[in-house]
Amino acid sequence: MKDHPIKSMEKLIEDTLSSFSENDLRKLSVLQEMDPLCHVERLEIDFQTSFAVGICIGIRPDKSKQLYDSSYPKHTLLNLHLYQYILSEFQKQEIGIGIDIKSKMIHLMGTFPKKYAKDYPKRFIRPILDKFEERFQVELCAGIGFPAFSHTQLKNSYKTAEFAFGLYFFEHRPILELQKINQFFNATLEDYDFYEEEAIKAILTKSPDVLDKIERVIDIIGRIHYGNPQAVRMRTMDYTGDLASKLRRYHLLGGDFFEMQNELQMKVINSMSMAELKSCIHEHYKELIIQIYKGSHPDSKILIERVKKYIRENYMNELSMKELAEIACVSSNYFSHMFKNETGINYKTYLTNIRLEKAVELLMESDFKLYEICERVGYKNVRTFVDAFKKKYRVSPISYKKSMRSKNHSMQELPVGEKE
Repeated sequence: MKDHPIKSMEKLIEDTLSSFSENDLRKLSVLQEMDPLCHVERLEIDFQTSFAVGICIGIRPDKSKQLYDSSYPKHTLLNLHLYQYILSEFQKQEIGIGIDIKSKMIHLMGTFPKKYAKDYPKRFIRPILDKFEERFQVELCAGIGFPAFSHTQLKNSYKTAEFAFGLYFFEHRPILELQKINQFFNATLEDYDFYEEEAIKAILTKSPDVLDKIERVIDIIGRIHYGNPQAVRMRTMDYTGDLASKLRRYHLLGGDFFEMQNELQMKVINSMSMAELKSCIHEHYKELIIQIYKGSHPDSKILIERVKKYIRENYMNELSMKELAEIACVSSNYFSHMFKNETGINYKTYLTNIRLEKAVELLMESDFKLYEICERVGYKNVRTFVDAFKKKYRVSPISYKKSMRSKNHSMQELPVGEKE
């Protein structure tokens, strides 16, 4: 009979721990029991000749997740070996001490001679990582905080090391030295709104760079929430959900969409790097765009013709840009641009022209009073109507009516052969 997997795992861990020396086990046990910040405050460092720096070392987050999912026992054993090895190497080389052990990393305070301040990661830390990686065939990551050149800077150095380790999600490199990472926090929520709008425009107008537009949104999300992977994942999930809602409102998504969307959301929430997140977004929308474009979604010209028809049928009502944009299946911000691009005039001018053409018909073919004509063609105020009429026809509605009737009367009195 095969051993129960839980018991087998416990035995593997027990065998691994039995291979450690009493000193190794004592160091691991002490790290798990002490208050890290209190320990940092009590460090005695000669800042005349040395500097200190917080360091976090662990299996690279993306590799750690893969290993955890495929073999939890192996993941646990590797971490135990890693912690023991790192503590031993730092002690042997007299370059620092362990402060704390977490589920995915070991947190240390390194101490190095000031003369190596520029290249200590390459001189000391990189060789330690290389040796372990070669032996256990696993890739490691080191997050290095801001150096401390005085006792008052120790806490900050310690705290910023874990932040640096977390930047692997964004930087995707083995050694993340915080003071050498140049990140400009110049993306805003206004940028996000702008590029989100650009992406939906690109989809609706079948732009060839639609995937680039979507990726741009993800880039902006990464810049807004740089340093906070969970915030990036959550906003990306919000973005894909909002985009899906818009596409459904425009009747561009099929019935099997929900399964695809749920699969995407799971990939986003489980992504361990920006590269992985962007890749799953790219693949999802690459497939989705193909499905959308296979449908019968009309181009801009047909969409605007639909709007023009709607205006001609509803000119007597108050028509907002939002209402017309929905008829065109585009956003309000994009609608104005699209309408002018297709017609040469803005939608307000087009609406005014239709209303005034109908007003002329009523002037010439009915006995409605001016205020009645005004109301029937969509104007709430007679003065506004008269001003619009005079701007287009150069005369008031009453003068126009008299002029046209006078002209028609004169035409009727001419001999047949002299009429135009």
